[in-house]
Amino acid sequence: MRLAVALSIVVVVSVGVIASAYHVFSQTADEPVHLRAGLRWLQSGEYDVDLEHPPLARIFFALDPFFAHATGDGNALLERDGRYVRNLSLVRAPNLLFFALAVFMTGIFAARLFGVATGVLAAALFAFMPNVLAHAGLATTVIAATAFVIAALSCLTGPAWLLGLVIGFGLVSKFSFPVFFIAAAIPFVRKRPLRDIAIIAVIAFFVVWAVYRFDVGTLRDARGGAFIRDTPADVASRYAMTPGYEWVRPDLVERYWAYARQAGRNIDFVDWAKAAGYPSPKAGRHGDTMAGAPPPSRPTGIVNAMGSAYQWIAVHLQLPAPRFLVGLEVVGNHATGQHPAFLLGRGRADGWWYYFPVVFFFKTPIPLLILLAIGFAFRETWRLTAAALLMLIAPMFSTLDIGVRHILPIMPLVAIIAAYAPIRLPRAAAIALLLWLVIADVRAYPDYLAYFNAFAGDHPERIASDSNLDWGQDLLRLKDVVRERGIRSIRVAYFGSADVQWHIAQAQTLKAGEAADGWIAVSEMMFTYGTAESRAGFAWLNALTPKQRVGRSIRLYFVAAAPK
Repeated sequence: MRLAVALSIVVVVSVGVIASAYHVFSQTADEPVHLRAGLRWLQSGEYDVDLEHPPLARIFFALDPFFAHATGDGNALLERDGRYVRNLSLVRAPNLLFFALAVFMTGIFAARLFGVATGVLAAALFAFMPNVLAHAGLATTVIAATAFVIAALSCLTGPAWLLGLVIGFGLVSKFSFPVFFIAAAIPFVRKRPLRDIAIIAVIAFFVVWAVYRFDVGTLRDARGGAFIRDTPADVASRYAMTPGYEWVRPDLVERYWAYARQAGRNIDFVDWAKAAGYPSPKAGRHGDTMAGAPPPSRPTGIVNAMGSAYQWIAVHLQLPAPRFLVGLEVVGNHATGQHPAFLLGRGRADGWWYYFPVVFFFKTPIPLLILLAIGFAFRETWRLTAAALLMLIAPMFSTLDIGVRHILPIMPLVAIIAAYAPIRLPRAAAIALLLWLVIADVRAYPDYLAYFNAFAGDHPERIASDSNLDWGQDLLRLKDVVRERGIRSIRVAYFGSADVQWHIAQAQTLKAGEAADGWIAVSEMMFTYGTAESRAGFAWLNALTPKQRVGRSIRLYFVAAAPK
């Protein structure tokens, strides 16, 4: 009873902190698509918008526009009736349910391991982490995944039906859930009878299938338009819809591209396919483009055989929840493909293996890092430490290095390990570290999304960007600054999904490389994201001193007109 009351107080206070900042921040880059996908599920029963995320959290985000019978894309839904802040707040509010679940399960799991006092402290440390406060205040899927990872870990030794239920909901919260849960469970797993394993699997399966509305179909049909345009997976999925080319797989497209590059000339895929021994009824449609080219080799071996078998299944078998399976494919392709990333002053497309340890270090309050390091030292926390490290290792193989949010499911374990330290420290030291942590949280308010600790210095934009710093959240603040300064015309290079002109009528778009004078506002991401050419297009502004930093993510300049 004491634990429940204490955890409730932690939830109420932290929810108040989160909700109090709703009016400050504009939508972040991903929120409109989550809203649109959830509303599509609710209104039509279809789930065909951005399959990279499963439906569960998105359904909750879309409840307000659904009951209001609203229509339109994500921006139109948020802008409807001219009540943008109200609409955005009601879209974000359901995420507090998943946040509360995460806080409660963190406290319960910690209390089970180390006692009620540690449980309450662990819940508080988790609830008031800047990264957690930031993402709990958005309509995105990572908090739901975090909640179900710690819930599933807590239920490992519980009834099979309950664990199956939690795993099922975890699977439809975010596709990274199984990676984090399996990694976390390894040090805690206990042998279960086969009957329990069967119950867990069956219940989890039916939860997933139910959330996907008991849909049945082929993977080939579900893949249509699901992948990033013009990637091997996308090209293969489009070919596979053409009679005679059902066999086309992403690895074969990659093989064809490599052959064409090596040949040094334009070779039609269907001609290459015929030469490589595949059925190709359209060969010769542009003439024999293989004429004079060396003969291509055909893939062989067990990997190729498995790929062929999987593709046959994808084309011919009707499967339950095919869009769930395709979502896993999309995430796999995205996480191992090319994506612009920025770290320690450098941009690249294939990421860094050390990205997540670095951003975790700079985006975690220093006193929490100290408590965590002390907590690591005790034998009682070794399983938690092993679980946290295993959870960290998996994302390090990904090239999707775009924010600490991708390792947020680790944070409950971080909080529990850190909460164990004050028990073993002298009281004065424990109080000093906790007080330091409270001060760091208060000073960061409300900019938890863009929070960096003191080790980042005065220029955290040189450490990391994207959702660590600039996710398009400060457009409302820019609107206020434009009004307060009486600015009549402004050029804006904004990174985000919001409609700048809808919010700031006097704004015009500033393109990369475009010379301009007068008032100019540029998102931090414009200096770090995209191609080298696009980044260079804003480099001329680095020689100027901004008049103001709007929030943490937008630079505001006034450029005097050149004399004639």
